[in-house]
Amino acid sequence: YPPHAVFGKRKAQEASYVHGSLDGEMCEFNEAGTKIVSIFYKNGKREGLATFYNDDGGVEMTAQFDEAKQNGPMIHYFPNGAVKSNVSYK
Repeated sequence: YPPHAVFGKRKAQEASYVHGSLDGEMCEFNEAGTKIVSIFYKNGKREGLATFYNDDGGVEMTAQFDEAKQNGPMIHYFPNGAVKSNVSYK
């Protein structure tokens, strides 16, 4: 993102690579610097929990991945944290 008068310079994404492949947590940030996405990777493939946040930092949705395929619960949340929907993927 371009420099901001209040927040200064910010990263839009942050990730770790091992031997040229994503490995570990990949985060995405909004213009205020608040984390809005957290996805874990292993050997370049989505693996584990992916969490999507609203602009206030509250959890909006979580999804489970296994070797880049969605496998397990995908849960949407209301702004107060209560479960809005819960769908299982296989």
